[in-house]
Amino acid sequence: MDMAKRALEIANELGADAAEVFYGKTVMKSLSVEKNILKPIYSETEGLAFRIAKNRNISFSYTYDLSEESIRKTIKTAIKSAELKGEDPNYVGFPNFKSITSSFISEDIKGLELDDLGKIYDELRGMFSGEKKVVLISGELAYFEGSYRILNSEGVDSVMEGNAVVIGVSALTKEIPPNHTFKYTVERKRDIKVDEIFEEILKKAERIIGCKEISYSGEPEIVFTPSALGMMLTIFIGQIDASRIKMGMSPYTRESLGQEIANKSISIFDDPLNEKSLMPTKVDFEGVPTKRRPLVNSGKLTTILNDFYHAKLLDLDPSANAVRHSIWGVRDPVTIEPTISPWFITFGGKEKALDEIVEEVQDGFLVESVMGVHQADPASGKFSVPALAVRIQNGELKNPVRKIMLSGTMNDILRNMDVISKEREHTFLGEIPYTRTRGIKASAEKAPLGYRIKMKIANILLRLGIIKF
Repeated sequence: MDMAKRALEIANELGADAAEVFYGKTVMKSLSVEKNILKPIYSETEGLAFRIAKNRNISFSYTYDLSEESIRKTIKTAIKSAELKGEDPNYVGFPNFKSITSSFISEDIKGLELDDLGKIYDELRGMFSGEKKVVLISGELAYFEGSYRILNSEGVDSVMEGNAVVIGVSALTKEIPPNHTFKYTVERKRDIKVDEIFEEILKKAERIIGCKEISYSGEPEIVFTPSALGMMLTIFIGQIDASRIKMGMSPYTRESLGQEIANKSISIFDDPLNEKSLMPTKVDFEGVPTKRRPLVNSGKLTTILNDFYHAKLLDLDPSANAVRHSIWGVRDPVTIEPTISPWFITFGGKEKALDEIVEEVQDGFLVESVMGVHQADPASGKFSVPALAVRIQNGELKNPVRKIMLSGTMNDILRNMDVISKEREHTFLGEIPYTRTRGIKASAEKAPLGYRIKMKIANILLRLGIIKF
């Protein structure tokens, strides 16, 4: 029996004005490693989620019990919930685009087992075992496979399939206090270059080991690493989210489309078809066809991210950004209502090698990581965040600095972003370059003398082997 189609029939029988049925089957094989303790997890979920329209409002429910009795109860719950909500004056119903089959299944990794993930980790651990500068502290290796289907009463019947290997590795520099470095990647082949993952972590660690205390106040040139830029870009992503624009929680409006908001040499894209993403797809989770589209094109805002509801509400072309997973991909899509999110961010524009970018900086910082970005004000884009950075003086990387505060706005970053690197790095947000910008205030203060003396003594004892890391 086609349970998804039958569920659509049941929704009609029960008096729904319109309905969307989402079928999801997800297989997850993961190996979590912390302090050399392996935690294997295998999960396989299958369920149905419903968005049911009644009296011009929509409610959500889901079930893992695929019996007809359970499906009826779940749909009834959604109908009742929609009735209790009352009429939505902006009700738009569901999309009516053509049905699409989107399959990004890699046969090379299909059926990957936990033992295979364990071998990858063992190889990686072996590389770290003799390393004197860094220590491996945790890892997450997972094989993900998803099969999804979206049907609605408007005739949509689309299929999404995909699989991937996801690797996240954390390491600490061997010093007191240590600094953290992290590598995230998505692969669709069994032949994973573990040595490249190790070398990238080691390269990052070498840049941030041996932090020095400095006093600083000014507006230096800032070079963001891909991981730091990815975190800062979450502010901008929120600002061009149609749901936030509707609530006034953004400096942008619909009229901002076509306006210059960034340096003319920079373009930013959302690329749902990119095979390096967690879930490449030709269709979003509402049944709207996807395509690679510029968010910012030569400095001008060209796209406001939206779902079908907000596209109609703001009189926008649907951008196909209804997503049923978090950026970390840790929740079952069946349990999530569609939310607005980019698929996979990439950059275009004026490029130079990272070494060339650094050579042109006389007074600045290479920002390795930032914290507390989620506390930025989305309406204004203002932020004040602590960062780990490497001092740049006269075109050369000097010593790392642990406690530097960066203050400014997202607008400052975008308008002064004059160049991106040829080098790219896979992050949770997409394939991100290094980039140089200006207009950000930076400040740092030395820690009290007593604290600095204690840290020096602790590191001497660590090198002598008296303190074990």
